[in-house]
Amino acid sequence: MTCPKTIERGEDVTFKINVQNVDHTPLEGVVIVCRLPDGLDFPNAAQRVFRQKLGQLDVDHLESIELTLRCKDFGNHCVEFEVAADGLSEGISQSACVECLVPTSVIPPNPFELTGPTERSVGNRAEFVMTLRNLTGIEQPDVHVQLQYEGVLEPREASAGALRQPGQLQWNLGLLRIDERVQIQVEFECQSTSDETCVTAIVKGRNLNIDPVESCLKITPPEAIDLNIVDRQDPVMIGERVAYEIQVRNTSLQPLSNAVVQLQADGLQPVGLTIGDNESPSAAGFDRITGLITIPLPENFPSEAIQMITLQTLATRAGAGILKATITGSDRSLLISTTEPTVINPLGSSVAYDDP
Repeated sequence: MTCPKTIERGEDVTFKINVQNVDHTPLEGVVIVCRLPDGLDFPNAAQRVFRQKLGQLDVDHLESIELTLRCKDFGNHCVEFEVAADGLSEGISQSACVECLVPTSVIPPNPFELTGPTERSVGNRAEFVMTLRNLTGIEQPDVHVQLQYEGVLEPREASAGALRQPGQLQWNLGLLRIDERVQIQVEFECQSTSDETCVTAIVKGRNLNIDPVESCLKITPPEAIDLNIVDRQDPVMIGERVAYEIQVRNTSLQPLSNAVVQLQADGLQPVGLTIGDNESPSAAGFDRITGLITIPLPENFPSEAIQMITLQTLATRAGAGILKATITGSDRSLLISTTEPTVINPLGSSVAYDDP
């Protein structure tokens, strides 16, 4: 008996059965009985047992038949074949097995995302969120995740269950159910400058073959003004609130004059603003057409002074919501700019794997 070792679900598989009379006398009433497992079907019939009469089989004569079945379920499936004939005390049985695999077209090339900032300064933190969703149509056992990073990044917080090794963090997710979404967060401290440093996400599983993805950022020297954004909720779902804390610190030796902070949200609707302890800042401006928020810093902002700004937003669409903060000087020239991405899940999706 011969058949392919593997086949994709939904395709047909052909078993070839050879029956030869190796006895010294002809055999009468020869019949082949095929019994099907649950994972294989006849393409256009519901029967589970197939009988083929061969009649008389002369000495040394070889008879061949083919049986075509359709793979309907994943896994290893074995068809039992039995040959019986008049005068034989018992039939001769053998089995042939085929493994039904996930169709390659069903597995998206990148069924997961890695979201992180594009630029940070030395001493600031960079948060990365990996989202993995099982879109293969079957449960996926023994799923493992690795996040690989370079030496300029130092992990400070990570989702529970992380196993730390040099240059990488690992999680054992175990069984990933159909359509289940898992999210993992890691917060790194940027320890030294780099034109480009990357975090690479690798997902492995028994039936998964997924290309790695990466997210890269530039780490710049400390600026005369330290501008940092932290999202207090990440990830969120559409309709949930996201609070951003923006910290401005004058790290230069001179006071800062006529400087303003500009905030621009994408995928997020601003619903509240607090500057310091003032929940109704009259000095702030809001452009309803562009959505740009303008906040003047205190005049002659002293060296080492800190200004805290809290922006309350509403997540309006699935994907990556982004808050961009920019500080400009008196001549409107750019002093510094930074962004903070937030993962926004569609309604009904599962929550993060664990919070850092």
